Amino acid sequence: MTLQFLIRLQPSSVARWQTLAPGAPDNTTFTGTYIITQADIDAGTFTNTATANSLEDATDDDSDTQPLAQNSGLTLVKVASPQTYSAASQTINYQFQFTNSGNVTLHAPFTVTDDKDPAASCPGTPTSLAPGESITCTGSYIITQSDVDAGSVTNTASGTAQDPGGQTVTSNDDSETVTAVGTGALVLVKTATPQTYNAVGDVIDYSYLLTNGTNVTLSPPYTITDDKSIDENCPAVPDSLAPGGTVTCTASYTITQGIWMRFRDQRGQRHPRRTRHQDRRRQPVTSIRRFGDGHSSRCGWHADPGENRHPADLWRRR
Repeated sequence: MTLQFLIRLQPSSVARWQTLAPGAPDNTTFTGTYIITQADIDAGTFTNTATANSLEDATDDDSDTQPLAQNSGLTLVKVASPQTYSAASQTINYQFQFTNSGNVTLHAPFTVTDDKDPAASCPGTPTSLAPGESITCTGSYIITQSDVDAGSVTNTASGTAQDPGGQTVTSNDDSETVTAVGTGALVLVKTATPQTYNAVGDVIDYSYLLTNGTNVTLSPPYTITDDKSIDENCPAVPDSLAPGGTVTCTASYTITQGIWMRFRDQRGQRHPRRTRHQDRRRQPVTSIRRFGDGHSSRCGWHADPGENRHPADLWRRR
């Protein structure tokens, strides 16, 4: 009995009718193609079944299963904004971009772990990532004074997703460093007490208020250099000076004979001191000093240790 049958390769739907005598072989080769889908790769295997049919209801099936290589991958790129900071309490924002770098679909939950921001999180959508697709998670960090003092902040993050089999896929670690910008300076305000003197041996006490005008914490030793005093002293405490903090140093100076002011006229004759409103013919010599009578006069400072004169013994150059 001669059979007429249809050989169909599934799922390509290629078919051809043949006539075949009993016991006779059929050496006809049938071909077909199939394009692999993402679902096939996610499944990990591909099975192709061929079925031979005849008009006499004779059938035969043959299947072939091929494994498909699965490579799951999750790549993290972390970005910080801004890239610098200058004070405590400033906020650094982070974006974590996770990209499916494998060949299988990744599924939620997508998570991010950051060693500086335990509250970093990923959005609820999308719930899956095809190969090449990305999702962006976010986080933030508030700068501390310790970070300003250290000069930089480095934090590291990683993330996870689920592969088609429910296994956890972990991304690479990615670190981001933001740097501190130094600002300000150490500010000195010097105060003298008393503001006037009238005899050799008088002591002028100085107070030096040091204020940390920088944005970093300063540490001792605190020092003062004064061109007149030799007993400058700063306390050992506080053991640190935060921005805006202050410390007070002290020193003193003893008046000597060499600082008394002397004035001479052009003829070398000496005249008693005269105020500016008393004699406008007098010409100033060097710097200005205010005398006890409330008037300002320009005067020169001369050292003459060989002569001991009373403070009132002031002479003016004409």
